[in-house]
Amino acid sequence: MSFETIYGLSTLAGKSGVAVIRISGNNALQIAKKFCVIDNIKPNYVKFVKFKFPNSDKAIDKGLVLYFRAPNSFTGEDVIEFQVHGSLAIIKIFLEELGKLGALCRLAEAGEFSKRAFLNDKIDLASAEGLANLIEAETSLQHELAIQQFIGKQSSLYDSWRRSLISMLAKLEALVDFPEDDIPDAVLAQTLSELNDLNGEIKNYLVNAIDGNIISHGIRVAIVGAPNVGKSTLLNALSRRDVAIVSDIAGTTRDVIEVKLDIGGYSYILYDTAGIRESDDIIEKEGINRSFKALENANLCILISDLSNIDNDTNREIESYVANNTSAMDVIKVFNKTDLEKDINLENKKSLLLISLKNDPYADQIVDYLKDYAREKFDFASSGFIANQRHKHHLEATVSALNSFSLELPLEISTEYVRIAATELGKIVGKINIEEILDSIFSSFCIGK
Repeated sequence: MSFETIYGLSTLAGKSGVAVIRISGNNALQIAKKFCVIDNIKPNYVKFVKFKFPNSDKAIDKGLVLYFRAPNSFTGEDVIEFQVHGSLAIIKIFLEELGKLGALCRLAEAGEFSKRAFLNDKIDLASAEGLANLIEAETSLQHELAIQQFIGKQSSLYDSWRRSLISMLAKLEALVDFPEDDIPDAVLAQTLSELNDLNGEIKNYLVNAIDGNIISHGIRVAIVGAPNVGKSTLLNALSRRDVAIVSDIAGTTRDVIEVKLDIGGYSYILYDTAGIRESDDIIEKEGINRSFKALENANLCILISDLSNIDNDTNREIESYVANNTSAMDVIKVFNKTDLEKDINLENKKSLLLISLKNDPYADQIVDYLKDYAREKFDFASSGFIANQRHKHHLEATVSALNSFSLELPLEISTEYVRIAATELGKIVGKINIEEILDSIFSSFCIGK
């Protein structure tokens, strides 16, 4: 597949020790020779060269040039990389001079190098998404999730399911194509059994696989409770800095304060919310409404109280809201200010956390809980993961199509449901190819047929 030659800055714009300028396409080597003072540029060799202006001996910089000959490159095309000093002036000169080459090349569009890698079969669609996540990863677990996706762990699983469906589809297509022959009941029964087994496997994966979006974008935690129970103090303790204003005056927090933290390698987004209570203050009422909105969108609720008022109307209201307005919401009850209470008589203490933010200024108990919670809840190493909503949509569509398969329907219609299922799986990895079905059918034919 041949495209225009493109160029672009592959490192972040700004001052740095090294900047990488990438050129991809049939004209890449020709362009490199215009900039490099060197007789020969060999593939897979690193050369230290003097860079100059095209059609001039005036120097720009000294650095490295790398040549990757097609198809052995990231994009599958001829690729040249200039590794130059990361001066803003040097970067600007290179990009301007490349822009002056007219028909030889053009500036790459956003993501175009990766897009060409996909179009040239160097990576599949799911791996391309994994690469984007890998670049954006901020925590060790985000990196682990992204690298598994990038190296093709998910793609291998989904493609194995797709190939199984194509094999079954080939058998069904052959039966449809030869209606004059009697269709053995055993063949249909075996195909139905295989389809049911595969459908059950995909269903089980949908139920048990970890939602990769949560790891990629952060576990959302809403810290809620009545006024003056220590919500803002807890946020500051976890952040280890004064993010929120702390005051003895009830109703100090009027809006939702958001903080992103790395806790045990997991990305957490903490929301400090306005204290929930009855109020006639218009601004405070809006803050309370936003508290409930933050709670609705959270994965975990930290319901914090103080031990002087364990069973109160606010807690009951929050628990009722969680039960009626959210799904899959986990709630942890935290009782603060234990330093003020000598006699603690609480049933089922194992389901509660008793803390004193005065005596534990870094909220170590909460940190330990959040680490354990993430490890247990989001163990994708053993459960697998669904990287994003797009993958989930296509998996659900696959199951829906397979659910519709029935031997009580005309075989042509049931076969179409299997084709739809295979196509949905193919959409995840970017493989939708009728030729595979034809190859699978005719590969079993004898030579000469």
